[in-house]
Formats: sequence, C-alpha cells, structure tokens
Amino acid sequence: MGWGALFSGLISAVILAPICEEFIFRGLLYNTIKNRLGVHAGVWISAIIFTAVHFYGVQGLLGVGFFGVLMGYLYRYTNALLPCILCHALFSLLITIWNWVMEQSPEELWLIR
Repeated sequence: MGWGALFSGLISAVILAPICEEFIFRGLLYNTIKNRLGVHAGVWISAIIFTAVHFYGVQGLLGVGFFGVLMGYLYRYTNALLPCILCHALFSLLITIWNWVMEQSPEELWLIR
C-alpha cells in the first residue's frame, strides 16, 4: 500500500463516502422512518441498517453501530447534513490514515514514490 493507495482511500473514504452515505442514511432513510415511526425509531433503525452495510466483523459491530446512532442524533439535533458529513469525514480520515500507516514498513513509510 503506497502513496497512491492512501490518496485513493482518502478520496473514496473521506470525501465521497461521507457525502453519499449521510444523504442516504440520514437524509433519506432516517427521515422516511422518522415520519412513519418517530424520531428514535428513525435513528435506531437507520443506524442498524448503516451497521449492516458496514459490517467489519463482530469486533466492528459496536463501534459502527454506535457511530450510526451518534450520526442519527447529531442530524436530529442540528437538522443539517453538513455536521454529519464533516464528522463522518473526520472519522474516516483517522481510520484511513491509521490503517495505511499500520500497513507500511518503517522504511516504506518515508519513501515517496
């Protein structure tokens, strides 16, 4: 995983995914469920679906689920997607950089190709 992998990961995970996913899970899904079943059902059901789509194994289940609930309530209280998109982007940025650094050998980390 070189610098190109980091760059493509940043574009997809930090820019595209937060925008698309927040529009889908908070903008559309949450609002549809909220209008039919109420706020808490909207938050929790959309978070469960968000977790199922992002299933990273049992170890990631609670973390992703908690993040989905957090984003649901953030959207509910701000009534805006931008805070959710920015929070999602920051979270994805940290994970992407962490995973990329952990995949590098110490020698490769400082090589620019």
